[in-house]
Amino acid sequence: MKKQFVFLLGFLIAQTAFAQQNLFGGKSIISPEIHADQTVTFRVNVPGATNVQITGDFLPTKKMDTEYGKLDMPSEADLTKGADGIWEFKTPGPLLPELYSYSFIIDGFKTSDPNNVHLH
Repeated sequence: MKKQFVFLLGFLIAQTAFAQQNLFGGKSIISPEIHADQTVTFRVNVPGATNVQITGDFLPTKKMDTEYGKLDMPSEADLTKGADGIWEFKTPGPLLPELYSYSFIIDGFKTSDPNNVHLH
């Protein structure tokens, strides 16, 4: 019984050691990446996508018609696709230290950043 417990404990420890490994050999990318000049680069790996945008409370607002009248909503910005299939957006200016919310819009589907370690 003791040998089985030790084996099970060792197996569980080994499994948690590899818990952060990318599945299926995927690329490890950094997103968001905060640069020394306080600009931020957002990245997402979706090589098959045709249109990728980002929306967040750090972007300028736009007026939208809602059932409650016109409200200020975050606008969208286009990401640029790199040769490696990774889409990227860099803020045009520095962002003040703050907790910002943002989402990617991948071919019309809104999703959170799968590479942001603070969201999981």
